[in-house]
Amino acid sequence: MTEGISPKISNRVFVIIAAIFLAAVFLLTLKPLADYDTGYHLKTGEYIVTHKTVPLYDIFSYTAPGVRWIAHYWLSDVIFYEVDRIFGNYGLIAFVSLLATLTYFIILKLTWEKIGKRLLPLILFFVFSYLTLELWVVRPQVFTYLFTALLIYILEKWRHSKNDRLLYWLIPIFIVWANMHAGVILGFAVIGLYAAQYCLANWHNKRLFIKPFSIFAVSILATLLNPNGYKTIIYGWIIAPVVKQMRITEWESIFSYVEKWQAKVFLVLLAATLVFVWWAVLRRKKKFLEMDWVSLGLVTGAAIMPIISIRHVAFFPLFSLPVVSQYLSQWLDEKDVIIERVMFAVPLTILIGLVLIAGPVIRLVRMPDILTPPLPIGTADFILKNNIPGPIFNPEHYGGYLIWRLWPEYKVFSDGRSEIYMGTPNDDYNTILYQYKGWEDLINDKYKINLIILPYPDFANNAGLKLVEGIHKLGFVTVYYDDTALVFVRDSIQNK
Repeated sequence: MTEGISPKISNRVFVIIAAIFLAAVFLLTLKPLADYDTGYHLKTGEYIVTHKTVPLYDIFSYTAPGVRWIAHYWLSDVIFYEVDRIFGNYGLIAFVSLLATLTYFIILKLTWEKIGKRLLPLILFFVFSYLTLELWVVRPQVFTYLFTALLIYILEKWRHSKNDRLLYWLIPIFIVWANMHAGVILGFAVIGLYAAQYCLANWHNKRLFIKPFSIFAVSILATLLNPNGYKTIIYGWIIAPVVKQMRITEWESIFSYVEKWQAKVFLVLLAATLVFVWWAVLRRKKKFLEMDWVSLGLVTGAAIMPIISIRHVAFFPLFSLPVVSQYLSQWLDEKDVIIERVMFAVPLTILIGLVLIAGPVIRLVRMPDILTPPLPIGTADFILKNNIPGPIFNPEHYGGYLIWRLWPEYKVFSDGRSEIYMGTPNDDYNTILYQYKGWEDLINDKYKINLIILPYPDFANNAGLKLVEGIHKLGFVTVYYDDTALVFVRDSIQNK
């Protein structure tokens, strides 16, 4: 790794430029609370703080009471709840943006330690990260982004310094990570990649394996120190069947979104990055054992992950930015092309940073703390104001917010905790929503539903109108509507 300031840039100017880009990260990730699942995460955190225990069985629904609940994100939820309790909704929004800024600072610091303090990573940051910054929302996976960056930073320092003492940091990191998000399984893959490179480089002296591999093993085993044990680690396999059954969009491949321009741009960037990194590594013509398999593995893995699930696109810049910056700067140096020597390089980089800042600064003037739509704020207000009795039938994606606002007085039919509703609850949900045979009996007899919430404008179509007509025929009347939801109650004496 190298240090130093590139030609034509003073340390003060470089710090100013870097600060502008980090400020851009903070501002671009400031967004109103609008994610459907944020609500149940906050309520889970409140429950844990209040009851001093992590729930292992469902407490929020009436369709799956007592079903095993793997709240692998319990510590994240506690942190979110405490931040929101102390600093309010705007404080929670800012907290997530600070996590994003810290994560990208770690990645940029790693990059500059590899190639020196240069402008190239900042320019590449704009290219690689702009389309993924919208994923920094109040959900536990933001901690996985942070821990992934920190893990790569430590392993890269270890790989180049050969200082095994650095690896001791992995043990507490993995313990905390395993209690914050099931994405800790990604850390296993990253460790495996670095361990494989270490084996190739030191195969002739296997005694060197003892200390680092022992620490790796302890770090991985330490992830079992969480309330759900090994189920946190295999959570992805547990949830896979119901994700497929419920057709949850965020788990679909990026190819499912190829009609959108953002997906097309991202796929082009992904392909170009893969081709460049493989070319850059292979052209050095090193022996098989000496090749930079870590860089190839990181970039290739980061390219495969969004193809498996679009929710993984945020990892691509974290894995790829240091690698591309390193090999691109080496190639440019060979061609005697140093960006910092170009007359307009510094002002152009500053301009890019300021342009990134300008949009969110203007938006912040009128940014609400919670966004409606998509969240059914008015619906929750109406139910509480009129004290309408349940049970409620609600769309799955509204469940998280309704839990936040209405629990424990009301329990939901469904929400974003997909594994809770596997089997009969999900079958009944679809039967009602799509008016399959027997849907009227589920509403009238099995669940005795008194209050129905439907999403608007999702139901402003022929299928939606058919469901509304069916609900009216069952004796329900429309009592509230806004741009987010429609509310129906039984035409009964208690509801007059």
